[in-house]
Amino acid sequence: MNWLLNILFTLHFLISCITAQQEYSGNSVLNCNNKYETNYSCNGRNSTCQAFLIFRARNPYNSVPGIAALMSSDISEIARINNVMRLTFFSPEKEVVIPVNCSCSGLYYQAKTMYYIPAPIETYFMIANSTYQGLSTCNALERRNKYDEFSLRPGLELQVPLRCTCPTAKQAAKGSKYLMTYSIDTGDDILKVSKRFNASAKHIFEANGILDENSLCYIHKNINSRNILLDSNLRAKIANFNLAIETDTSGTTMEVVGTTGYMAPEYVETGSVTSKMDIYALGVVLLELVTGKDVVTVQESGEILLSVVVAAIMEGENAETELDRFIEKHLRENDDLGIAFQVANLSLRCLTREPSNRPSMEKIVSCLLKIQVNVHKAEETSKN
Repeated sequence: MNWLLNILFTLHFLISCITAQQEYSGNSVLNCNNKYETNYSCNGRNSTCQAFLIFRARNPYNSVPGIAALMSSDISEIARINNVMRLTFFSPEKEVVIPVNCSCSGLYYQAKTMYYIPAPIETYFMIANSTYQGLSTCNALERRNKYDEFSLRPGLELQVPLRCTCPTAKQAAKGSKYLMTYSIDTGDDILKVSKRFNASAKHIFEANGILDENSLCYIHKNINSRNILLDSNLRAKIANFNLAIETDTSGTTMEVVGTTGYMAPEYVETGSVTSKMDIYALGVVLLELVTGKDVVTVQESGEILLSVVVAAIMEGENAETELDRFIEKHLRENDDLGIAFQVANLSLRCLTREPSNRPSMEKIVSCLLKIQVNVHKAEETSKN
């Protein structure tokens, strides 16, 4: 999982501001076909500065010389900043601070490095997210290099733009000297990151243009496939907020309004309104995607909810075999049963009858990102 956050490397951390220092990219960094620029805008006081990256030591890049070569950084500076010797080998997953020269290239900041492809089975996605751990993006690599993904071969030299940024004038006025790019790993959250770097969680939220847990949130109350729109880049947009309410006004209602098949049981039966009713509806949407079927199906015994049918299949002895006959035909043709099984399991967790047992949106996003990475790996394996 490579979600990027910007945090300060000094005792003075990012200040509150109306406009974020940089926008949090979320899982857009995993999309090689993303037409949106995911690098950091040149909105700092200076067009060039020293910045820092966090890199986790992983074989074969687990020594000071190896990491320095990969990042085009100075060996002596890496050793000095991390308080180690020049030839030190780091323990696995050790977080290493990397100093880089960050400068504007067009409208965006970047630190430049070069990468020589050592093995035949490498793609831009693998280089960006595995080798560089999300500190670059496959989209940026494709933009910067003349080779298409199917032309990569051992020995080729690639230009790699690393994501960095410089302090704004307001940040500099408050004493901030350096900014650091940190790639969030599995199990991380804002609170853990803020404690690790002695930073204010509130300032990290604000600096990255994302909402904290205390920000105003809404319960949509009518999530369904018709209310999820896709733009030309297949980015989802939620529509139809006429039933939405603020989370702090949740409770019970005598007027139950919604779309059949998507409404949570506690809402239908007692009028209970909580954010977990949207989680339930999302679970139904996931089932629609996996099966390609309507939310209400017609059987000999009459109408039955899609969620009931899939739940019965998943609880059976031959779940995968039965699901194979039930999932959307293109998934079957592409031999994606394993992916479909993962999504179906996630959807059923969202459809748990007890609202408190349904996963949070953060956990759902984490699961979907893992599934997305598995899809990319499967595609790359099939190409080779």
